[in-house]
Amino acid sequence: MAQGAAGNQGQSGVRTFRRKAALLAVGLFLGFLILEAGVRIFLSVRGPYELALLENRPGGKSYRSRADVRFITRMENRRVVLETDRWGRPGPGAVAPERRPGLCRIAVLGDSFAFGLWADHYTNSMIGLAQRLTVSDGVEWVNFAAGGYGFSDMRVALEEEVLDWRPDVILLCAFNGNDIRETYLGLG
Repeated sequence: MAQGAAGNQGQSGVRTFRRKAALLAVGLFLGFLILEAGVRIFLSVRGPYELALLENRPGGKSYRSRADVRFITRMENRRVVLETDRWGRPGPGAVAPERRPGLCRIAVLGDSFAFGLWADHYTNSMIGLAQRLTVSDGVEWVNFAAGGYGFSDMRVALEEEVLDWRPDVILLCAFNGNDIRETYLGLG
């Protein structure tokens, strides 16, 4: 009889755990929905293209980095220099759309990390470092990244802009731990 009571308590504990796990999952899902509604309300008032670094693409399907921007700001208590060239590419050095013979052109599509938003200067970003390390190898990097880009934004950039630059390689860079809405829920 003691074994039967212990078995019932074990089954009761499993049921309690399952119930708590289900409530946690429902709570997380509802929390995500509330957060998503808040973000949509915020963005309906102020879109990402209204930020100093970004502008709406023609046709309004997405946004891109503004051309000829240079400003100094602070991110997480660090001084950050943000600049774009005359085509809106991140960094101080302009790479022209016309191909130079003998160079392998790599186009980068990505979010704020690929843009270099979290580096103190573009030359210290992921792509800036790749540029410095491969310049003698005949590699030319063209960065089409923008903060907050998800895969839908990258597709628009690819179709409207990147292919015109005739890259040899297209590199997708994404950290989607913070751009969940843009990546998984799309442009709409």
